[in-house]
Amino acid sequence: MELTKDIDGSEVLSHLTINIPDYYGDMTQRELAVDLADYLAKHLEELRPEEAGSARVLRELVKSQRLG
Repeated sequence: MELTKDIDGSEVLSHLTINIPDYYGDMTQRELAVDLADYLAKHLEELRPEEAGSARVLRELVKSQRLG
């Protein structure tokens, strides 16, 4: 939702750390975020293409986020 409002990707990632418990401590949480974004991208492609695009951007942001 934030990406469709043109909020900066780094700010979106910082909000994920607040909304996903143990985001940095448990790597499966980040993997889950990637999987959910991928699921949304695939299933929204026909219904809401703009949201699907935002989900793809989120997926890539999380995947390419550097830790440490």
